[in-house]
Amino acid sequence: MSVHRRQLLKMFAGLSVSTLGVSGISASGFGARKAFAAPASERFPLGVASGSPAADGFVLWTRLSPQGLRGSASVTWRVFEEGASAPIASGEQEAPAEFAYSIHAEVTGLKPDRWYEYEFAAMGATSPRGRTRTFPARGAATSNMRFAYASCQRFDVGHYWAYAHMAREEPDFVLFLGDYIYERRANAKSAVRPHPVRNARSLEDYRDLYAGYRSDPLLQEMHRVCPWLVTWDDHEVQNNYTGDLSDIADADFQTLRVAGYRAYYEHMPLRASKMIGALEGLKRDARLRIYDRLDFGNLARLHLLDARQYRTPPLCGANRQDNAAACVSDKAASRQMLGAAQENWLAEGLQQGSDSAWNIIGQQTRFTTDAYPKGEAHRSSLDRWDGYPDARKRVISMIEQHAPRRTLIVGGDIHRNWVADVHANQFDVSSPVVAAEFTGTSISSLSGRSQKAMDRDRAINPHCKVANSEHRGYGVVNVTPQEARITLRTIDARAQTQPQLGTLAQVRVRRGQGKAELIG
Repeated sequence: MSVHRRQLLKMFAGLSVSTLGVSGISASGFGARKAFAAPASERFPLGVASGSPAADGFVLWTRLSPQGLRGSASVTWRVFEEGASAPIASGEQEAPAEFAYSIHAEVTGLKPDRWYEYEFAAMGATSPRGRTRTFPARGAATSNMRFAYASCQRFDVGHYWAYAHMAREEPDFVLFLGDYIYERRANAKSAVRPHPVRNARSLEDYRDLYAGYRSDPLLQEMHRVCPWLVTWDDHEVQNNYTGDLSDIADADFQTLRVAGYRAYYEHMPLRASKMIGALEGLKRDARLRIYDRLDFGNLARLHLLDARQYRTPPLCGANRQDNAAACVSDKAASRQMLGAAQENWLAEGLQQGSDSAWNIIGQQTRFTTDAYPKGEAHRSSLDRWDGYPDARKRVISMIEQHAPRRTLIVGGDIHRNWVADVHANQFDVSSPVVAAEFTGTSISSLSGRSQKAMDRDRAINPHCKVANSEHRGYGVVNVTPQEARITLRTIDARAQTQPQLGTLAQVRVRRGQGKAELIG
């Protein structure tokens, strides 16, 4: 095991027992139950994945079947030029039982702006060969970038047909914006297939969730064909949690949060080395930094945010949906959606990225309001940016100062397509447009809002260009120095056989103008 991985394991163990003062998770391995079962001959039953791309490398991920293993296992990774049979880089890494036999191989020393292939080998078995890439070096002349964005893939209420079509789009990367798993099953009447876990209450449950979700062949294939950039929302731990507070006053929430964070790291292609400093902070305030910044040449700077973990509590507590004006006024200026440190980091990144043609902010939920006539004191969900109006104003101010009319804000969470202009003043569409917003629908999760209601939302919100709850799917973004073109793809996730792909809308954002223009 690498020094970084040993340090991570030590930190997680200390957090679970001594720092948080909770019980139910042992320091050595967080419990002994095997997270999933597969024959030893199927050594890589959850496939392969890659992520955290840089100009000289990336992270490679897989997880071994625990069957027949005792303690740690040695795994070899190999990287190839596209189509080549001889590796250009290789290494050996330990897959520790304490991390559920997961591998996070951090590959460096490669050429920028290149596609590569990779594979793992362990105990006489070889994994499927994956495909990934390095990014162009910061500042390098770059003419095109293509990515897909997605979120909210509840396993039991739909199939992952969207990924079958997304793979054919050949994106440079997938931007996944939260709710990779759901911590509990849906109503049985809504289910089209069984959920892996009834209700996650332990690390083993969270591991079983990831194993169950990753067992889907369409999701495995999408991970295999390109790197993923990932962030989380609430269901990776518990619905609507805020920082270190449970929305349902769960007495075991601190235990669950540490377990959820650990399982997330175990199953995502994240860099251990970038988490070490943040985990020192985790000892103090139980937070695990995952927000990150990546450059794609001189074409785009990507800011991947964590808008869940650093929030201050809702002012109205359990009654925040009642929406008295006090919920979003009075103390609003001191309330945080991102936390002060992350806000400062974002402002610095936007300023330093002022030489990039585009800035792209990936975050969890809808950014603009859906209740324009009512102003800030309205009944829209205060779990979203509407509940943190001054935090939203601060982000808009950053964009207006450093990257106006060349910023895209991409989100998820709401299970609906929402395209809107971001004005300097959210409640005055005569104020300048500073950015465009694209909040995506879900891969499979149900909407919970009728199209009739969405049509009403569209009618009363003049900044909104698209409001649709009828379809599941994903978005595809093609970026050039002059413009970004966004295609909203739709799919019937509840179909039993693979359905046709549809297109809800095509949108253009011209650099220097910033607004979303419907073109099809």
